[in-house]
Amino acid sequence: MPQSLRCPTLLLTLALLSACSKVAPEAPSPHKNAASGFYISNGKLVDANGVPFIFQGINHPHAWYNSTTSTAIPAIRGKKANSIRIVLSSGCRGWHKSNATEVKNLIQQARNNNMIAVVEVHDTTGYGEDSSACTLDNAANYWLEVKDALVGNEAYAIVNIGNEPWGNNNVSGWSPAIKSAIQKLRGAGIKNTLMVDAPNWGQDWTGTMRSEALSIFNSDTDRNVIFSVHMYEVYNTAQKVNDYIDAFSNAKLPLVVGEFANTHKGAYVDAATIMASSKSKVNGYMGWSWSGNGSGLEALDMVNSFNASSPTSWGNLIFGDLASSNIATVFNTNPAPTVSFSSPAEGQNFAAGSTVGVAVNASDSNGTVSKVDLYVDGVLKGTDTTAPYTFSVSGLTSGPHTLKATATDNSGASSSATRNITVGTISTETLLYSFEGSTEGWTGNGTRSGPWSVTEWATAGTASLKADVDFGNRGYDLRITQTRNLSGKTTLRARVKHASWGNPGSGITARLFVKTGSSWTWFSSPFQTIGSSSATTLTFNLSGVSSLADVREMGVQFSSPVGSSGQSSIYVDQVTLQ
Repeated sequence: MPQSLRCPTLLLTLALLSACSKVAPEAPSPHKNAASGFYISNGKLVDANGVPFIFQGINHPHAWYNSTTSTAIPAIRGKKANSIRIVLSSGCRGWHKSNATEVKNLIQQARNNNMIAVVEVHDTTGYGEDSSACTLDNAANYWLEVKDALVGNEAYAIVNIGNEPWGNNNVSGWSPAIKSAIQKLRGAGIKNTLMVDAPNWGQDWTGTMRSEALSIFNSDTDRNVIFSVHMYEVYNTAQKVNDYIDAFSNAKLPLVVGEFANTHKGAYVDAATIMASSKSKVNGYMGWSWSGNGSGLEALDMVNSFNASSPTSWGNLIFGDLASSNIATVFNTNPAPTVSFSSPAEGQNFAAGSTVGVAVNASDSNGTVSKVDLYVDGVLKGTDTTAPYTFSVSGLTSGPHTLKATATDNSGASSSATRNITVGTISTETLLYSFEGSTEGWTGNGTRSGPWSVTEWATAGTASLKADVDFGNRGYDLRITQTRNLSGKTTLRARVKHASWGNPGSGITARLFVKTGSSWTWFSSPFQTIGSSSATTLTFNLSGVSSLADVREMGVQFSSPVGSSGQSSIYVDQVTLQ
């Protein structure tokens, strides 16, 4: 809940701009959530299917108006919200305390309405400045009490440890208290994504959360923390909003605007920029609040007296933006069709002027395949609506080309497969890394151990790069951070496989990536399914990559699906460039 800032506005503005001008080092890529729920990938919160989730949600004051919740949840979904932040209480301030059964029921109600639940303890609001506020340790103990409601809901519920858990006094104590709470929850086996609110009554005008975010992120053994800033009158211009959001986006640290409105105690808040920038740059927003505000804060109500049919001016503003929301993909019950290429072969070369015959297999487990579209280098070349799905492609220029087949089922779900070919004379490949006798500077991320140079498998020479991994809805990468000039180069390749041990489920996938320029902009090839018996050649067409003269990092990203399990190993060999 928003509070008065109790500091001069000029001081707030100067401190905020100073703090946000600093850019923290880029956060390391974390581990996927071992409990198959939300996790952080490349600086964004993604759902259990690996799809970035952009909050477009609403706060609901359950702890004070619990009798309204059962009707509020479907009504909030009716406004197209894809998430709901539910105010709970640990009981230490005399508010309604929800037990584990009630919390589980609240999460289930949100699930039933295709919304992600963010559950938060509100008793911490303004600690250190409000004498009635409770500690983060008190909030952590509450989460241990209701742990049974959280376990099994990792894909549907996010734990906001404590609301606005520090006022404006002695904010240096905020970071140690946050880290201690995170460690207590992880030590108790709570695997949900944890949301951390900023100090300064959530507004972080001192830049404390901005400065400490990376350290806090790394203190979590699961690397599964998202940060939450509450944007009220400090954020009254587009520049102030974007300065703060850009600091997290550029550092690849996950952020959501956990509370905001278009006004606060008569002061203007730039809600339009908050909504637009949080959606396009970080993980979106959750507006405060559905209804029930008092004590001069009535303008924060989105509807009058919890009546969904009586929106306020603030409600009309945010409801209009919610129309663009997308629900988390974990609520999609229609499995996508499967699709693969029969021909041509991966990496096949065709003479200049050849017509390339393409054959695609496609099927759907719970319906029918409506069509298969074939794209060449991103351009649609043909559509086939009946099996067998075949195409003829002519007029291809000399050089590398990427074919993509997209199958769509009768319910609109789709999936794609890619195949890389070349036409005309193949230019000579330059060997960049062979891993003969050393890792050549490559490192691992998200792996169990390694990497090492090993002689147990190789596609050429005697050695390859190996790392041990745990399967089970996880991601890993092997990479080298080194500045290179790849100007004039067209294709990056690597030969990869996974070990025969462990259960790969529906298939391990891999793709090549590079990061370029001072912003370390990410580019990658499509994911390909790889095998354990022989090498798969990953091919990355570099024609769409900007700043090739300033490549900062390259590597191979691997992904194990839901349903895979056990320990295994991944290998990379013969990284080449042409």
